Amino acid sequence: MERGHVTLLLRLLLVASGIAGTNVVATPGLSRLIASQSTGVCNPLRQVYEMYADAVVRVSGVRTRDDGTDGLRTGSGFFVREDGCLVTTAGIVEGASEIIVECGSGSYYAEVIGVDCATNIAVLRLRGNGGGSFPNFSLGNDENLPVATTQLLGITCEIGFDPSPCLGIICGQNISCGTHNFPTTYLRSSLPSNAGAPGSPIFDLDGNFVGVLMASISQTNGSFLLPARAMRRILCDILVCGSVRHAYVGVDAQLVRGELGECVVRVERVEPESPAAASNLIPGDHIVSINGHSIGTMADLYDTLFFAQPNMPMNLRLLRDGEIVQVIIRTICREK
Repeated sequence: MERGHVTLLLRLLLVASGIAGTNVVATPGLSRLIASQSTGVCNPLRQVYEMYADAVVRVSGVRTRDDGTDGLRTGSGFFVREDGCLVTTAGIVEGASEIIVECGSGSYYAEVIGVDCATNIAVLRLRGNGGGSFPNFSLGNDENLPVATTQLLGITCEIGFDPSPCLGIICGQNISCGTHNFPTTYLRSSLPSNAGAPGSPIFDLDGNFVGVLMASISQTNGSFLLPARAMRRILCDILVCGSVRHAYVGVDAQLVRGELGECVVRVERVEPESPAAASNLIPGDHIVSINGHSIGTMADLYDTLFFAQPNMPMNLRLLRDGEIVQVIIRTICREK
């Protein structure tokens, strides 16, 4: 591995892209909070940052422009295994002729293991495993989403710089933004998503992995995070199968008011020749539960379908014409 050549190539591309030499101004709120906590016996911000910063990397995808010159797209990522397996966003590496990963031990070429277009996640590995053992962290096992006002610490490689801390809070949970629907519930945060920040790991102040910074919300200078539980599902599929296998049922639904004013999830359309059609779901059915999980919101439906596996039976309880109906649907793999 010729690390010197990799670093020289990256520096040249940074200069050509106008990234090198850019100044970063520290956020006053972050500076004040760190300063205030540094006077105490325990500074959780510093502890969390120092615990995980070495696992965060800068990822750069080299592309050839139409005029034949090389361009660079840079973002963040983080190691999830000591053998050099790491996570970043698919947008950074899509169409790249070379992928360069920079971390504390040097610069390495990387290759794609798998990509999930639904969540825009890419899993990479260093070529030849990088020849060493790399700092990494656990993605946890908590299935509950953090609530609004939860304090967050992000570790990002904004604008191509070394891993740096940024602060924010959870603002809400969303399954859509405008007309765009997410595949599962995303976390809305006040963390800024500047150039180079997508792909950053986000933690709470107890050091728990919360999720991955995915996209900016320009109107609020905030961002959307893919939750840790969804990240674990994507990573497992890619490492085991090389790709993500999403379950397909074939229904469109929406949240409506029931006869007693309660919110219900109602089937609006059933795709022809789909698993739902084969199981005789019909428009107007109210979905009460799936595999024992109550379905009272669209988020309940999206999350249940996101974590479902293809080619597995799905037990639905429906309210149809005032009576409870049990239906078994065998899901299939969604076409890419």
